[in-house]
Order: sequence, then C-alpha cells, then structure tokens
Amino acid sequence: MNICIVNSLFPPHLSGTSRGVFLLSKELSSLGHEVIVITTKIKDSEELENHEGVAVYRLPCKKYPKLEISHNADLYYSFTPSNYKRIKEILKKHNVDIIHAYGQFFDLTVLVEFAAKSLNIPFVLTIGTRIEHTNKFYNFLLSSVDRVVLRALIKRSCGNLISLDKQMHDYIIKRYSFPQEKITYIPIAVDTDIIDRIKKNSKVRDNYGIGKEELMLSVGTISNLRNPLSLIKAIPDVIRDFPEAKFVFIGDVYTEAPVNLTAKLDLENNIKFFGRMEHDKIIELLKVTDIEGHDLEAGLGVGLASLESMASGIPTISSAKEDNFILPLLKNWENIVLVRPSDSNQISESIKKLFGDKKLRTKIGKNASDLIDKEFSLRIQGKRHQELYEIIIKN
Repeated sequence: MNICIVNSLFPPHLSGTSRGVFLLSKELSSLGHEVIVITTKIKDSEELENHEGVAVYRLPCKKYPKLEISHNADLYYSFTPSNYKRIKEILKKHNVDIIHAYGQFFDLTVLVEFAAKSLNIPFVLTIGTRIEHTNKFYNFLLSSVDRVVLRALIKRSCGNLISLDKQMHDYIIKRYSFPQEKITYIPIAVDTDIIDRIKKNSKVRDNYGIGKEELMLSVGTISNLRNPLSLIKAIPDVIRDFPEAKFVFIGDVYTEAPVNLTAKLDLENNIKFFGRMEHDKIIELLKVTDIEGHDLEAGLGVGLASLESMASGIPTISSAKEDNFILPLLKNWENIVLVRPSDSNQISESIKKLFGDKKLRTKIGKNASDLIDKEFSLRIQGKRHQELYEIIIKN
C-alpha cells in the first residue's frame, strides 16, 4: 500500500502525538509499505526529509501566538491555497491508496481531508485529543466549533474513526454522533525496542544532581488541562517519611501554577522542573527512577509517556480506570497503581507505599513491562493499522 499519514506535529517537535506519528510511519514502512508523512515546516527543518525510509513533506506555516484558549501550546497555521495545491501534488505523485490523519483539530487535517475528497482517496482519522478546556467560556467555544466543523468533516469523509482508549471511544459517540460499529479501537503504540536499546546508566542521577534518594518522575506537558497540583499537594506528606525524596517534572510548562505552588509550599529542594528533554534522555532517566506518575488530576487516561514508563519496568501511578483500554488490562497494584483523580491523600499514600517496598515496585514493574510487550508493542499496533487500511480500501 501507499500510505500517507498526516499531523501538524512531527519530530523534532517533542510530544506524544508527534512521536506516535513517527513510530507508526516507521513501523508501516518496515512492513513493506511506501509511507509518506505530511506535516508542518518548523524552524531548521527541510521541506522534504527522509526519516528511516519515510519521506516527510513539510508545508510552510505560521506559528500561532501562545493563547490561553489553546493552553499556550505550540500550534501552527497552514490553511492556505498554496498548501492545498501542494498536498494534492504530493498525493498524486505517490499514488496514495489511503490517508490517515493522526489527530483531528489542526487546520492541516481539514486541508488534507479536502484533498482526499477531491481525489477520491479513502480517509481515516484517529481522534487523539478531546477538545476541552478548564475555562467554561473557552470550553463552550471550543466544543461548539468542534461539534460543527469536525462533525461535518467526519460525516463527509470518514467511514472509520480510530479511538485510542475507552474514554475517547465514548467521547466520539457523544460528541460526533458517530456509529459505534465504525469506531476501531487501536491503542497507542510503544516502541519497546528503544526501551531495550537504551541501557541503564548508573551515573545519570549524578549528572542531573538528583542523588541516590527516592525518585519519582512525572513525564508530560504541564498545562491547565494537565496540571499536577494534586501531586504537588501530596508531596509534603510524602517527605515527612522520605525527607530527601526528589520529584522531577519533565515536559513543557505552559502554566506557572505548579511552579508557584512549589514555592508556596517551600518544596524547591524536593521538586525540580526539567522542562522539555530529548526522548532518549527521558528514557535514560526512566531507567533509574523508582516511580512515574502524570495526569493525576482529571482521569484523562494513560498516555504514551506512562506506557513507556511501564515498558521500562517502572511502577506507574495513574488516575485512569481499569477499563481504560476497553478490555480490563489494567490491574490495580498488579501492573499499575490507580488513584482517584485529584485525591492528594490517596496519591501520597500510594507514593509512600511504593517508596517503602522495593519488592512491590519490582513486581508491578515486571507485570507492567509484560503487559506492554503483549498488548501495546509497535509491531502489534502496526499490523492492526495495516489490517484496518486493507479493509477500508477494499470497501
């Protein structure tokens, strides 16, 4: 098959979505398909690049200013007539059999959908993000546009949607009135090879000034929607038992609330904000941490960072539910530690229990690693996508 994958975000941009597109394109290419990626051209990138056998086309774009309505995230505008013309040229050049838009709310997705319709190319969409906001007014605006624009796009061109977990599955049905039988569940893929390739480095902690104390990582973007305030509020109780424990946050910080709370609680000695880091460096730190936990506020699910932590054999704390991945794959205190969203007391008790019991950490980590290898590995998810594409093209 000739496959085109579309997303505004692609490496060197660092995000779960960006990495998801990179991994899927690489795996499909290894399965013998011709794969191209259409994305945006960010600083110091070329208009055409080759990423491990995958042709990556980058379209000219403008970066939006950081706005509260978009959680101050990095977003790019590419909705221009010249880009539409360029997309059609690329699709024709590669005789594309199917287009997969990985992520739904950027204007590039809409442009490619127009081109797919014009050229009569099958179009499948992964709904990767719920269009929501903590501010009620912004949430009303975003959900209204989402219901009108994206629902119309989906009904016009999408015979199939892909959901990453149960929450997204339910969201698609409710938000877009999409029939359940046309939603395919394919969870996030985890590149277990890189977990094995990057070996444990005993000097990593010293390199970052962490020391040998108990260590918890929280890997992921910090924003109003994913704000680790409950975790930070739990830390004073933890350090009464583990006074030298360190808590390291890795990822872009789009809100100052957690930094300000850290200062207010006088926790600068225990909490560090490392900001954005290269993926390999994150894996190195995961190899030497005791616990990982991110997104404990709202029960939004288990993201790629947490799945990679589990793949690394690290006990992971989450506010998801046991049926997060449709099947009851998550088992509390067996392969993951589940807490109630925003419950600082339960978070602190869970952290203390894990810090104080190495055998328990080892057991949970081993079970988590086995689960990822069995259900979430890149080779499995690549084949699931391939099978879905074949069905869509045939129909």
